[in-house]
Amino acid sequence: MTLRNTHIRFALSLLFLSYCLGGYSQQRELEAFKQSIIQYNEYAAGKAEEAGHKTQSAEQYRSNIDKTFRDFILLKNSENYEQFNSFEEGKKEFYLDEVALIHVKLFELGANPYGVYSFNSFVATDYYIKDLSSNKIVFHNNQRTQYVDSVYKIDKHHILIIEKYDEMNTGRRAFVVKADKKGWQKINAFEGNELIYMDEKRFKKERPYLLVNCSFETNMLAPRNASQISYNEHTQTISYRTFEDSRDPQTVAAKWNGGHFIIDDYDVGIDIQGFSPVGAP
Repeated sequence: MTLRNTHIRFALSLLFLSYCLGGYSQQRELEAFKQSIIQYNEYAAGKAEEAGHKTQSAEQYRSNIDKTFRDFILLKNSENYEQFNSFEEGKKEFYLDEVALIHVKLFELGANPYGVYSFNSFVATDYYIKDLSSNKIVFHNNQRTQYVDSVYKIDKHHILIIEKYDEMNTGRRAFVVKADKKGWQKINAFEGNELIYMDEKRFKKERPYLLVNCSFETNMLAPRNASQISYNEHTQTISYRTFEDSRDPQTVAAKWNGGHFIIDDYDVGIDIQGFSPVGAP
């Protein structure tokens, strides 16, 4: 055997070993995450002592779930875990032994790849955004909201995040983060009327969110994607539709100007209530 062949075989062995160790590490972190959820569920059912683990407070159980999920996220190449199934371009998910459904949504800002990590369970969850190049979590949304709809780069220092909102994920909410080397920080980037309840609004010079509210009941009657918040990166314009006349939706839009958008919140139900379902006579 030549020296060159020996080197090739050695390199391939190291690569195989690295792959095996990586897979083992992912399994270990996921097992810890699974157990943290199981223990929380046992605690919630009043069976912690019966199950044989130390009784903690609800906050401690919750903190352990967050920690173990972060540990999995921070594994190098966790977005490529072998059990992930791609059910839509840029989206992956897998069931963790019927305990949790783990999601990853991939996107790019410029040339940089990112991943949004979240999970479904009986436990309320957050989402985390990881810079896949540096393997660092750059943003943690602690609002117990699971799903990100889309992410856009506004300018060199600002990023727009649009997330699904409400218990049934039928509404949309947008906010802006300022990005630097320390991570992403949410800022007050909207000016206008803040939605309090239905048609009750209050003017805010600065507010962190743009909300397009759409209850589950309203969503059953509304046109498809009625709560969608859109963004045009070329014109730096954010927009949504209103439905005073369901046959002729109007667009409300605002351009990024001086570090903020001037735009009001909107409740789809104000205009939709009383309309027939789409397609009905």
